[in-house]
Amino acid sequence: MSRRKVVQYSRLSSADTSDVTEGHGTHVCGTVAGDNTQNIYGDGQYNGVGYGARLAFLDIGDSNNVLYGPSITDEYPVLARGNAYIFTNSWGATFSGNGYYTGYNIDQYLYNNMEVVIFFAAGNSGLPSNGAGTITMEASAKNIVAVGASETTLSSSSIDNVAWFSSVGLTYDGRFKPDIISPGFSIQSVLSANSGSNSYTCNTIVKAGTSMASPGAAGIAALIRQYFTDYRFW
Repeated sequence: MSRRKVVQYSRLSSADTSDVTEGHGTHVCGTVAGDNTQNIYGDGQYNGVGYGARLAFLDIGDSNNVLYGPSITDEYPVLARGNAYIFTNSWGATFSGNGYYTGYNIDQYLYNNMEVVIFFAAGNSGLPSNGAGTITMEASAKNIVAVGASETTLSSSSIDNVAWFSSVGLTYDGRFKPDIISPGFSIQSVLSANSGSNSYTCNTIVKAGTSMASPGAAGIAALIRQYFTDYRFW
């Protein structure tokens, strides 16, 4: 198992084992931990941010491109069995604005597991016409890291610009979110094969969204963790 990239694969009972063509989950995994050290594309520019990291993956989608939001007991204890300490979540529910806090289960898990860090995509409802307070329900949790998206040079813009779609705060109770901004506009990563296929493509595709920003931030967290835990840095 020490030589495998994906050390654990689990799925919700409502999910299936395939990805859709140009799938969301495959793209996200490539951003956080894709490894091109075999030089399929000739250089390292197609590596993921933490390309030496390994993945424990929870499948929450089906081949109809439907995502099923997991509960805390569905997700984090399951992934922890794969020795995962950094969780990146590119899913979330639009906050209903009905004025109650929904993140206490996530906060409690983090309080009880202080070695863990959890990232959530902030959401893609940042259009000016939507107004303020568009952070997703899960990304509004107090103890997680909510990740908004910046533009990139690949989108003919600047990393200093917040992407037009990136959800904005405040949360319903007045807290600042998102916590950080990471590149999420025109992110080039792995292209999944046709739905149900067991073949591989070795191709890439460009996608945009805070779903693309969160795994990039998680990859940076993996590098930081490695720095503080790996004796070779000291």
